[in-house]
Formats: sequence, C-alpha cells, structure tokens
Amino acid sequence: MKNHATRIGILLVIGLIAASGLAIADGNIGSVAPLGVIPQPTPQPLTVNIWTDKSSYMVGETLTIFFSVSQAAFIYIYDIQPDGIVRLIFPNAHSRGNFVSAGSHSLPDGLYKFTVTPPPGTEHLQIFASL
Repeated sequence: MKNHATRIGILLVIGLIAASGLAIADGNIGSVAPLGVIPQPTPQPLTVNIWTDKSSYMVGETLTIFFSVSQAAFIYIYDIQPDGIVRLIFPNAHSRGNFVSAGSHSLPDGLYKFTVTPPPGTEHLQIFASL
C-alpha cells in the first residue's frame, strides 16, 4: 500500500513537470493573449442648429422650421410658448421618424402646417439631439 501511494505521488510529480515543460516550450507563461483588435473611433462632437424662415410672425401665419445636425441623431423639438406652456412639436403624429441623417432638414416635412396661434409674444424653439 505504501509503495502504491509512492508510485502515485511520483506519477503526479512527473505529470506536473511535463505539463510545466509544455507551457515553457509554448512561451505562454504568465502571458495573456489579446481577444482581438477592437476599433475605437475618435468621438466627434454632435452639433445642432435650429432657425425659422422669418424672425417674427403674426397670429395665423404659417412658419417653416429648419435644423441641421452634424451626425445622424434622434431629434426632439419643443415649442416654449409665451405663457410658459411647452409642447413637443417634433416628432409628432404626422412626422414620427425622429432619427435623421446628418445635414439640414426642414419642418413641416409632410402634408401639415405649423400655424402661429395666440397668445402673442416671444416663443422659443428648443432642439435636443441624441446619438
């Protein structure tokens, strides 16, 4: 029984030496192989601009909104009315697709109009873009 345990111990030691010799011959002791090359594009700033076809309007007039975006992005445009009410005007029921390509765009882009309504005063357009 003692001889049998000694033989098993010797076989284990020989097996460990052989396994470590293979690792040394392979040259991978303590080294980690890379998983692959992962490209990291240089981040580009996202810029947006918004403007209208005129600087002022009378109640009842229609207006066109223009905007430009430097990259393809999701766009949200809000109208802040003189009385403080904020309305989402893009996307809307007529223009649901708010992912736009880089470049200049105009609204309305379909069979609808933006018409100036009371109360009179200064309104603000706010545009948000998200990648």
